Amino acid sequence: MTLPPGQVWLALSAIILGWQSNAFADGNVDAGSNEYRKCSACHIIQADDGTIIRKGGRLGPNLYNVIGSQAATVDDGFKYGSSLVLAGELGLVWDQENLIAYVADPRKFLESYIGSFKIQNKMAYKMRSGSVDLFAYLESIDRRKPGSQRMNQDETVAD
Repeated sequence: MTLPPGQVWLALSAIILGWQSNAFADGNVDAGSNEYRKCSACHIIQADDGTIIRKGGRLGPNLYNVIGSQAATVDDGFKYGSSLVLAGELGLVWDQENLIAYVADPRKFLESYIGSFKIQNKMAYKMRSGSVDLFAYLESIDRRKPGSQRMNQDETVAD
């Protein structure tokens, strides 16, 4: 059976898009743990019960349970930039696609998401590579996700 050219293109597009979406899901948790070191200057990962999962700075918000949460809603005393708050109010959720785009270029991502060039954002770092692995790592320690690899309290805290 021969498909008309339009249907062939549609079928190929579906295959390519399917491949790309699966590529995102293939992050390496161990590599992501190493990538987190770039984030640790500003971010900590601390469980709700106070357990420190990964040491880090407190210039940025706690990254525990960030995956799947609405942007700018972690209440750990961090004062978010007004643009990120607005993005959260507009429905921004930290899924894989959004987090990867945000860490690649936070300002550009927010400009596009909000539709304004008057952005007030506190994150200046741009992660050029490793964001898929970082996402996999953050997702692996999320207590809300079935099969989470969150450390027990008696395990050693990673640096």
